[in-house]
Amino acid sequence: MGSLNNKIACVISETKKKDNKSIFNILMDLFNYCSRQGLSPGEYFTYGLQSKIASTSYCLDYMPNSVHFKEHLATLNNLSLDILEDKLLFKNLMQKENIPTPVTIGYAGPKKRSNLDFELITPHTIHKILSAHNATDFIVKPSNGTHGKGIYHVKYCQGEANPFYINKKPLGTSDLFEFLTKNCESLNKGNILFEHIASRNETLKNISPDASPNIRIITLKLPNGDIHITSASMRLGRANSVTSNASSGGMLAKIDIKSGSIVKCRTTSYMGGKFISIHPDTLCPIIGVEIPNWNDVLSICKKSATVIESMNSVGWDVLIDNTTPIIIEGNGQWCMVSEQLFGQGYLTPKNRELLKVYGLEFPNGIMPKPSLAKLKLALFGSGANNV
Repeated sequence: MGSLNNKIACVISETKKKDNKSIFNILMDLFNYCSRQGLSPGEYFTYGLQSKIASTSYCLDYMPNSVHFKEHLATLNNLSLDILEDKLLFKNLMQKENIPTPVTIGYAGPKKRSNLDFELITPHTIHKILSAHNATDFIVKPSNGTHGKGIYHVKYCQGEANPFYINKKPLGTSDLFEFLTKNCESLNKGNILFEHIASRNETLKNISPDASPNIRIITLKLPNGDIHITSASMRLGRANSVTSNASSGGMLAKIDIKSGSIVKCRTTSYMGGKFISIHPDTLCPIIGVEIPNWNDVLSICKKSATVIESMNSVGWDVLIDNTTPIIIEGNGQWCMVSEQLFGQGYLTPKNRELLKVYGLEFPNGIMPKPSLAKLKLALFGSGANNV
């Protein structure tokens, strides 16, 4: 209820701003955009469409998240393909294709998997495997996890009675596996990935002090094999955060695709997110920061897009270490909201032309007729759940 109250308070606050539309016009907008476009109320306010300057034509450049999942990705991708949903399968493929990813130590789970080249980590083998990898710090995360949940930084001090440390708490071997089962993934059912921590590029430390900043590149693969970059953004971490995901308080920045420079930044992808230019913890400038090795970032994402068959639109998560970009994962079910937060919808003229190749055309300039199905989708579908 607190969250609902906050949203209502946010809506009331927006109607009082002189640069925004009146409450009557906002309510009319909500009915029209929900029933004609499928845009959720949360998206409406998150994108700032309550502004007086937000015309109908401008609003139609925004693809509703519900339409994105139900029509856009459903057309472009084989959504039953599991290789992007299983981080272990994904990393196994990337390794075979010589595409850099964080070095895998092994995985824990109910049994050895024949489709993986990695070692199975058990309470009996963990010390030997960690020693062989010279792993004193590593990351654990669910193989099928999302939104940065279940990710932990583990310190390993070989020889101590309780050699594992999570959040500075010492754990014995059995304690570690109990912790993983409780907080990361049930080891009777799923798998947990153990991987080395990728070294961070020092030039980005001022805008993401503790967590490695996560670059999101959206690729679109055409039937002729051409790969296009349709969007580029970045997650910036707050102080003392393990990940830069929005669920961990991370901020979101827009990257200019041509130059690789950060041009805008928001505190959150939710309603009430503020545009900022200075990192609130480091007090260092964010706008204008150039991403190191930008052309290499684009190249590695384009190469990765060629090896995932039946997935034509993928959101690639990329880290930059001291020498090269590293692919963290690919997302076949990437969220549209975070790519439209910065004053421009995804449906640019260029992207519209590219999507026509797949028969995907969206309203342009004139609103479609009201639809009860669109209204339900806007209010109760995936678009409403992701804002």
